[in-house]
Amino acid sequence: MFLTRKIGKILRGNSTPFQLIMACVLGTMLGFVPGFSQAPGLLIALTFALIVINANLVLAALVGVVAKLVALPLVPLAYYTGTFLLDEPAQGLFKTFVNSPVLAFFGLEYYTVTGGQFLGVVLGLLAGVLVSFGMTSFRKKMAVLEKSSEKFQTYSSKFWVRALVWIILGGGDSKESWDDFLAKKVGNPIRLLGIVFIVLLGSLLYVLSMFFQGPILTATLQAELERINGATVEVKGAEVDFKASRLTVTGLVVADATNLEYDLIRAEKLEADIDTTDLLRKRVRLDKVHLVDATHGEKRAYQAVLVGPRPKVSDPLPPVEPDDKTIEDYVVRSAEWKEKLAKLKEWIEQASGIKDKVGDQIAQLPDGVKEEKAVLPKPDYFYDRALHLLEESPSFTVGELLAEEVHVPFLETETLNIRCKNLSSHPHLVKEDKEVSISSSKGTLGVSLFLGGPSGGDGRYEISFFYKGLPVDEVLSGIKMGDNPPLQGGTIDMSTDGNWKSQEGEMFVHLPVTVLVKGTTVAIPKLGQTQLDSLILPVSLFGPLDNPRVKVNTEAFSNFLLEAGKSVLQKKITSEIQKQIGGNLPATLLNERLQGLIPRDAGEKSFDANGVGGILQGLLPLPSEIQKTKYDHTDQKEEEAKPEDEAKSLFKNLLNSR
Repeated sequence: MFLTRKIGKILRGNSTPFQLIMACVLGTMLGFVPGFSQAPGLLIALTFALIVINANLVLAALVGVVAKLVALPLVPLAYYTGTFLLDEPAQGLFKTFVNSPVLAFFGLEYYTVTGGQFLGVVLGLLAGVLVSFGMTSFRKKMAVLEKSSEKFQTYSSKFWVRALVWIILGGGDSKESWDDFLAKKVGNPIRLLGIVFIVLLGSLLYVLSMFFQGPILTATLQAELERINGATVEVKGAEVDFKASRLTVTGLVVADATNLEYDLIRAEKLEADIDTTDLLRKRVRLDKVHLVDATHGEKRAYQAVLVGPRPKVSDPLPPVEPDDKTIEDYVVRSAEWKEKLAKLKEWIEQASGIKDKVGDQIAQLPDGVKEEKAVLPKPDYFYDRALHLLEESPSFTVGELLAEEVHVPFLETETLNIRCKNLSSHPHLVKEDKEVSISSSKGTLGVSLFLGGPSGGDGRYEISFFYKGLPVDEVLSGIKMGDNPPLQGGTIDMSTDGNWKSQEGEMFVHLPVTVLVKGTTVAIPKLGQTQLDSLILPVSLFGPLDNPRVKVNTEAFSNFLLEAGKSVLQKKITSEIQKQIGGNLPATLLNERLQGLIPRDAGEKSFDANGVGGILQGLLPLPSEIQKTKYDHTDQKEEEAKPEDEAKSLFKNLLNSR
C-alpha cells in the first residue's frame, strides 16, 4: 500500500519529467558506488546533490535500491568499463580529477568506481526517460478522459471511488487538472529547504568534528596500520594540530604478524610533521617522524589477531649444484624463519616498488617448451586502481622516520637506532633515494637496505648486514648438526655485503656471507680437540629471500680441519718420538725440521672431504706397532742413530700402519 501511494503521488502530484529523470540518475549513481572506503567524497557529493536538486526523493530511493541489486552482478562490467575509460580515451581528463583538491576523494582512480558511475548515468537516464514517458502518457490519457468521457467524470465524482483512489494512490493535488500537470516540464530545479539542510548539517558536522576528531582519526589510523601490518595494531589516541601542522599518536602497539604472542614495536608516542595542504588532494606526507620510548619484542598480555592472509613462502630455486641446500636442510626451526623472512620480503617489495614493475612472466607449456607471455593476475574488482594516474606525489609518504634507543630483548646492554628515508605507498613516484638503516649503540649489529633511487640507477638494490659476538653454542643449537657438534665455545661474527634484484616481481637475493668463528674448540675425529684462534667459513645465499638456496664452502672448512689435524698429529708424533728415543728432541728440530716431516701429498692423497677422513683417521699406531718400530734398527749401533733419522723412520711407519 505504501508503494502504491508513493507511485500515485508521482502520477497525481507536482513531479516533473526533470525531477523524475534526475531522481533516477542520482539514485542509480548512488547504487553503483562500491563502498565508502573507495569513494567517500563521491558518496557525500551525490547525497548532497540529491538533497539540493529538486529530484523526487521517493523515486530516487526506490531506484537506488534496485540499482544496488543490479550493480552486484555487473561489477565485472563496471571494472572493464573503468579500465577502458581510465587507460584509453579519457585518461587525461581523469588524471586531472584524481590529482585535484577535493575531487581526489571521489575515488575515480578505482576502475570499478569510474566504470560504475558511467553505467549509472547511462542506466539512470534510460530509467528516467522510461519513467517520465510513462508518467506523461498516463497524464495525457487522464486529461483526455477528464475532458471527453462522461462516464469517467461520473465515476470520478462519486465518493466511494474518490475514497478508494485516496486509499490506494494517495490524495494527490485535487486543485489542478491533468492538463495543468502536463504543462509542467522542469519546475523549480533547486530545493531551497535542501540548501538550508546542507548548511545546518555542515555546521553540525564541524562542531562534532571538534569533539570527535580524535576518535575518528584514531579508528582510521588503526585500521590502515592493521591493513599494512597484517595483524593487530593498537592506538590509544591520535590528534592533528592543523595550526602547527603536527600529528601526535599515543600508545602505539604493533603486533608481530609472524608471532602473535609478541609485539613488533611499542612506542609511548609518535610525533610527526604533516603537510596539511596535501590533505585536500588525498595525500598524506609525514616528515621527521619520531618514535619516543620504543621497544621491540615484548610479550603481549593477550594474543594478537591476524588481519588478512599470512604471507606466502616462495618456492626455492632449482639447485645449481648437487650440494646446494635450503634453509630446511640446515635450520631446526626453518618454518618459523621462513615465515618471518616472507613478511620481511613483503615489506621490502612494497617499499621498493618492484611489484609495480612486473614484466612478462614465463609460462610453462604442455610440451615443455617455455614461452614468454603476459600472465595477468586475477583482478580485484573492488580495489584495483589506475596507479599511473597518480602524479607528483604518492598517496602516503614518510620523508624520514627516526626511532632512537629502541630496547630489544636480544641485546641486553645495547639499544637500536632505526632510520628510514622516503618510504611511500607508491615508490615509483619518489624521486629521492629510499633507504633503511639499523645500528646498535655499541656496534654489535648493523643493517642497511638500499631500496632504489637516482643514485643507484635503474634496478640496483643493495643489502648489508653484520652481527658480532654471537655465542657458538647458541647458534649451533639452532642448526642441524647432529648430537656432537664439531665446534664448542667461542663467538661468531657474521657479515654480508650483497645485492638483490626484482625477478618476476619478487625479491631475489645474492648474499655472500662470511662467518668468522673466534676462540672456539674444534673436535677432530680420533685426534681429540684443539683450540682455534679463528676460522672463516664462506656461505652463499641466493634466490627468494624467504626460501633461498644455501651453499656452504665445505672444501674450505675441510681443508681448515685438515691443517688443524696435521697440527694435532704433529704434537702426537713429537710426543711418541720422544718416548721412543728416551729423551727430548732438539729444539731446532721441533721448531724447524719437524714441520717438514708430514709431507703435503700424504694428507691430500688420502683425504676424504665427506668426513674428516684421510690421514686424520687411524694414523696413530697401536702400542705393539710402536714396539716393533723401536727394534726395527737393532742391527745399527745405538751411538750412530740420530734423533732426526729415527723420527723420520717412525713417521714413515706411522703412515704405513694405515
